[in-house]
Parts: sequence; C-alpha cells; structure tokens
Amino acid sequence: MGTLFFRKDGVCMQNRELFCKRIAEELKEFKDSVLTKDKESIYGDSYKIEVYVNIYEILIEQAEKLSEAVLLVWLNQSSGIIASLYVRWLKKEDGFYEELKNHVLEEMIQCED
Repeated sequence: MGTLFFRKDGVCMQNRELFCKRIAEELKEFKDSVLTKDKESIYGDSYKIEVYVNIYEILIEQAEKLSEAVLLVWLNQSSGIIASLYVRWLKKEDGFYEELKNHVLEEMIQCED
C-alpha cells in the first residue's frame, strides 16, 4: 500500500490519487492562464497548448502503472510536472514535421499518377 496523505479536511489520499489531482490542477492553472491572453497570443501558443494537454492525457493513462517510487519522485518535484516534461520535450528532436512533410509529398505524388 502506498504512502498516505491527508487533506486539510481529513480525507486520506494515496500517492496515485495525489499525483492525478496535482497534474489536473496544473493543467487547469495552465488553461486559466492561457484564457487570459488575447487571440494572437493563444494562437501563438497553440503548439504548447496541444503538448500540455497530450502530456496530461499520457500521465493520466499511465498513472495506474507507475510505481510508488516514480510517483514519489514526481510528487517531490518542486516545479510543475507537466511544465517540466514540456521543457524536456522541447529539447528533443521532433520527427513530426518530417513525417508530415513526407505524407504531404506522398499525397502530391499520388495525384500525378
């Protein structure tokens, strides 16, 4: 059984539930901050918005599979979990553009046939 935490109202929460609650709150705070921006800024942040939502969905899907040790590492992180993963993602090579380019070129070639 995982480590137990107690909310101010005395309700007990396990690490997994706490992890899911934390990332849900992080996503809500992110969405709220985006919604305060003007249309052009929101449009400019569209990639970030999509990636934040995708990271959240992946974390929720995987939460049941995470070990207590992994949950504790993320829960003990002082910065945002989603924000941290987003920053790390930006440092990775993204093959999306190349895959999309190849798809578009293949479709264009098929039009010639």
